[in-house]
Amino acid sequence: MAPEFSLSQAATNVQNLLDWAAYANPALEDEEENPLDIDDSIEESLGFGLKNSLFLRLHPKVRKAAFLAQKDAKFSEVLEKSKEKAARLQQRASLRPGLLKALREKLKGMGKKEAIEQVVAKSNASKKKISAIFKPGAKTKPSIFKKAALKSLKKSKAKQEADKSIPAALKDLKKKAELDAVVEASGETVHCRIVSESEGKGKYGKEGMVEVKSLEKDGGEFCQLIGDKHTVVTCKVSSLLVKQDTWLPVKEWQPFSKLSRKSKGEALYMIGLKPEPFASAGDDLMDLPSQDENFDSQHMLLGFELLRWQFKDYLEEVAFIDPYLTTMYLRDEDVPQRELLKKTIQDFGESDSRVLLCPLWSAKTICHWTLLTAERVEGKWSFRYRDTLADPVEDSLKKACSIASLLQKEEVSLKIYNSFQQVGSTCGLWTLAYMMEEACSLFEGLASRGHPNINFLRMKFVAWWHQLSAEKQKLEESKKELEEKAEKISVQQEKAKEKALQQLSKLKSHTSAAAIKAQQMLEANSKYFKLQQLSEASRYKIEGKALKYYWSKE
Repeated sequence: MAPEFSLSQAATNVQNLLDWAAYANPALEDEEENPLDIDDSIEESLGFGLKNSLFLRLHPKVRKAAFLAQKDAKFSEVLEKSKEKAARLQQRASLRPGLLKALREKLKGMGKKEAIEQVVAKSNASKKKISAIFKPGAKTKPSIFKKAALKSLKKSKAKQEADKSIPAALKDLKKKAELDAVVEASGETVHCRIVSESEGKGKYGKEGMVEVKSLEKDGGEFCQLIGDKHTVVTCKVSSLLVKQDTWLPVKEWQPFSKLSRKSKGEALYMIGLKPEPFASAGDDLMDLPSQDENFDSQHMLLGFELLRWQFKDYLEEVAFIDPYLTTMYLRDEDVPQRELLKKTIQDFGESDSRVLLCPLWSAKTICHWTLLTAERVEGKWSFRYRDTLADPVEDSLKKACSIASLLQKEEVSLKIYNSFQQVGSTCGLWTLAYMMEEACSLFEGLASRGHPNINFLRMKFVAWWHQLSAEKQKLEESKKELEEKAEKISVQQEKAKEKALQQLSKLKSHTSAAAIKAQQMLEANSKYFKLQQLSEASRYKIEGKALKYYWSKE
């Protein structure tokens, strides 16, 4: 018998339809009850199949509604259970702070011995679940006892670990109390910072409290610095610097999501890579440096622009000497315009800048970057030279002395200022890190950043390079569109100009209305000058690349 879906489309009760399907067929009424003498259990199983087959004869919409009703009922039960669980967790969370506070107060009023005596280790490893042992299926299912034993053992281990942590916590509390007592008994203390790299990267930049009496010792003697987390650091007295009230808190790095297109354009312009309409294409952006030999002067300029964007407020009194300038000056005495290069470097020395940053490139023996820093102290320049190689490059030191003497206008001898050494070919990134430290130390104090994090700086540099690369591509596309549009306008103007000239040549009277109109058209289409009409020097001046116009890298 085929299912009649049309009869169940308007049904509202599934059970009524099942009853109807069971008694509506007259053939079923005439048959005898159990004519085949089937066993009761078999007959019952057949009855379930009959009901299922009758359910399948219902309309699909009715069956779907029945399934959804069952799901809604189950979901409501789960929702109620989850609400009860959330209420229990909330109640537990509200009680936990009060209980912990009460426990802390209780521990503070006890001695160490008294507190430990009250701690009783409790283990459930020896206890066995009776239900697991005497369960009827325990003999046939040994895994039941195994699971119960493992669970009990796990709980006992967790309890033992918790019991061990209590004496450790009491020990920490005692250590804290002893340190507090030392600080109080010592009398007057002062906040200091370790500013010497000779103490090692683990201590460099650490801050804490130091006794005033300790600072009166000889510089070679040792003293103790107590940190914020009550850690004790031993260092030389000469490595400490008293923290000043004028020092600013350490400034965090800005995320690149705050980098605007205007800032990207300014960075590209300062490096000489910004594409400008109606100007020559300029240099291309170099690939990311894979090793130190590929860390070019352009990468150093990119790194400084990254620091300028991150620490704009700090760099207002800091001047940056372009590596192109120093490289060309130090390359050979026969370099054209050498006197002009010398005068440019000396102008930096006569400027009002508080600090000069001069990265130096050497390729005589090995390719290597070093940093020369000049700080104005009482009207004279004080120099710091940094070289991170284990075997310093003598050629780099000579170049640094030459530039320092040029700035100071007298002979200057330099020594290596830093103690940290590079690992691998990372001198370019180390130079950037020290440039950042010099800029931040003006406002945050010496060693405010601690040991330079080269991996972090590399990550920031790569992200910065990708940002500028994408912006340069956008500007090149915009430049191309503007130039194509200007070219079309230029063609239209040339045609209008030729037409006006033809009209003027045909007219005999130059005072007529037609002549005046033709003259106006000629003037309107002749007011725009072309790039070819500018001199070569003017074009380079507009592009902001006068330095490269006079001195090429080669």
